[in-house]
Amino acid sequence: MKLLVFILSLAIINIPVCLSQGKKVLQISSYTVDDGLSHRVISNIIQDSKGYIWMATWNGLCRYDASRFETWNMLPNGSTIGRLLRIAETEDGHIYCHNYNDSVYIFDPVTCRFMQCTGAEQLISYPPNPYLLQVEQGGLLIIHRDSGERYFLPVKSNKRLKNTLHASFFDRQGNFWVNFDDVLYKLSFLPESYTYRTHIKTENSLLFGDEIRAIACSAKSGRLWIGAKSGDIYVYSKEGDFEGYLSKNGSVTQVPVHFGANAYVIKEDRSGRIWIGTKGDGLYSLVPEEDKKYTVSHYTQKSHGLADDRIYSLFFDDSDRLWIGTFGNGFSIVSVRGNSVNLLKNGLPGQRIRCIGPFEAGLICASTNGLYLVDSSGRVLQKIGNSDFTFVHKANRGDIYVSTIGAGIFRLCSESGHWQLIPVRLGNVSYDVVLSIAEELSGNIWFVSDNSLVRLFTDGNIQTFNQDFFGKNITFSEGIPMLKDNKLFLGTADGFIEMSLESSEKFLPPLYWRYIQVEDSLIVPTDSLLTVRLGEHVRISPVALDYRPGTIRYSYRLDADTVWRDLDYGKVIELDNLSEGSHVLTVRSTDSYGMWMNNDRAFIIDVRSSFYKGVVWFIVIGLLVVVSIFLFYNRLPFVSRNSLPDISPSLPKVDFSPDEQFLEAAKLFVESNMDKPELSVDDFAAYMGMSRTILYNRMKDLLDKTPANFIKEMRIKRAVQLLKLNIYTVSEIADMTGFNDAKYFSKVFKREIGVSPMSYVDEQVRTKN
Repeated sequence: MKLLVFILSLAIINIPVCLSQGKKVLQISSYTVDDGLSHRVISNIIQDSKGYIWMATWNGLCRYDASRFETWNMLPNGSTIGRLLRIAETEDGHIYCHNYNDSVYIFDPVTCRFMQCTGAEQLISYPPNPYLLQVEQGGLLIIHRDSGERYFLPVKSNKRLKNTLHASFFDRQGNFWVNFDDVLYKLSFLPESYTYRTHIKTENSLLFGDEIRAIACSAKSGRLWIGAKSGDIYVYSKEGDFEGYLSKNGSVTQVPVHFGANAYVIKEDRSGRIWIGTKGDGLYSLVPEEDKKYTVSHYTQKSHGLADDRIYSLFFDDSDRLWIGTFGNGFSIVSVRGNSVNLLKNGLPGQRIRCIGPFEAGLICASTNGLYLVDSSGRVLQKIGNSDFTFVHKANRGDIYVSTIGAGIFRLCSESGHWQLIPVRLGNVSYDVVLSIAEELSGNIWFVSDNSLVRLFTDGNIQTFNQDFFGKNITFSEGIPMLKDNKLFLGTADGFIEMSLESSEKFLPPLYWRYIQVEDSLIVPTDSLLTVRLGEHVRISPVALDYRPGTIRYSYRLDADTVWRDLDYGKVIELDNLSEGSHVLTVRSTDSYGMWMNNDRAFIIDVRSSFYKGVVWFIVIGLLVVVSIFLFYNRLPFVSRNSLPDISPSLPKVDFSPDEQFLEAAKLFVESNMDKPELSVDDFAAYMGMSRTILYNRMKDLLDKTPANFIKEMRIKRAVQLLKLNIYTVSEIADMTGFNDAKYFSKVFKREIGVSPMSYVDEQVRTKN
């Protein structure tokens, strides 16, 4: 117990004042040996002046750089440093290491070597810990000393938790690191930038219980209308208080009641009337009578001649005519005069319309097999593409964005009266499936995918919000997003999210080089200069230190490049064929939230010609000259026609057999889609141009494998290749081979190979040594 108290007393550092100001959301990340951690027991944790996290483990010194763990254990004499008890940073940037044998060493982070301690090192001290820690049944209670805010970390263990708590630490971003047996936890205290509402009233009330597909706000009353696929419609006051359920007779009651139709879109017209488009039950209108009472009217295909009762989109044009987009039979145009609704026209019969939006010559109908541009009378002007289009949005600045399932995002542009689609690139963020689009008053555009968001700023900067940011698995619905009170409202599979439009907590991540490699040699990184020979291959791996949940992206440019080159996730900068002379490489990164930062870091690459190579070429050229002169003065005698060599045609090229062609195509498909978790056998069969059954039979006949097993085997073989390189983390390799979760990847890898990914790497290292 004394040892535990001693260790915990070492693990203290200041935490930003902002932790005690305003409500914070706790997000928990966990790391094990499968993620690269050198040992399950950590005695001490610190953060150095550069921002790296260092850990004293029972298997040497470990460093974490926000994306991967690295471990050092070997002493100059060939022995190991073993179990470390305590570490600290010295004033000159070295790491002081005290092991369980009571020996002390100094580790140089630049050369990555241990040195004998001279005893003259000055250690950096840390301010007091601002939190109280209490180990309780089932976890750890964390209490802020000043504000009294409480957070709880649940910990599963079959031992007494007090005996398994080894170290804790607060870094300068306010993240809390704590190690219990087997797991290193990182707790991130983040600003409450979103609220995830899954309960109808309070957290103790009933759940929504189904996908929220429609969200709208009344401009007249300020009420919020929420429509679920369950057939319920919920009404909230402008202050956000729950007012009740909408019944089919138009009353709003606190007693749970079904509206009875799946609301897919809700709109308010200029008069304050609420329109509700349903899937399968036509169109409803609600005219306000009194505070919580509405007159309900119902319009269907049968009663009013609508094109279809499956309504996905409602749009009012400049003449206040209502365009109704149906998912099955095109659109209807109706005029609304008081309580009278008259059908004017049906159009695009048989088309499944997801969304209707404006453009300068009329309206755009986004269907499952293309965009239809129609004039104000509904006459088709032009059809564009055959993709499954999901949404149309005309921005405040005039740009028209359209989104698709599978083909990405486009801008609709006109050239000489002909409209065409121009792809929208969001840096190296891949967004093939986009469900909807929203725009802030400032002009920033939001793109909503199944489980993440991208925010495109007017200056071209990009911000991403993925599952790491939300701290949980979230699936967004196809409902139309809504903006209210500087918040973005988005429907989800089991509720809705209120997303703050205010910028997230600002932090400028320091940028360093994880490693620099020239040919096969690793170079000690320096701040300003790298000298290489002409023709040598250079690989550079940047790393930005931001420990908040999210994904950091990188880009770079060389010399006079005006455009930044985005670096794909998990990749390194590859420089080939650099010309002789000096080159300037500049690198930048985003923060964890995907915002590009002004943390540019540059250094000079001095490329010099090799004296040795020059001598070799001089000798080769000289020999060629000598041989040429010799052949000229000793020309071969004239060869008669009768002794001419017999010329035969080259061997005919033999084409691959159909089976070989099939297997080559199968391999190419899986290799090209290796990093896509959603890759399916249906996709495989479609690419091969055959049904699932035929694909299954061919794979079984040729390889005795099912298509799914073939995909899995290819993923694991690629993972083995990447592990052998020993430059990627297990999490990175999991992403690169199409596994959403590193823990699941480790489980599959161990089942297929027999050892965990980290054990496999260790085995490779031992074999090389």
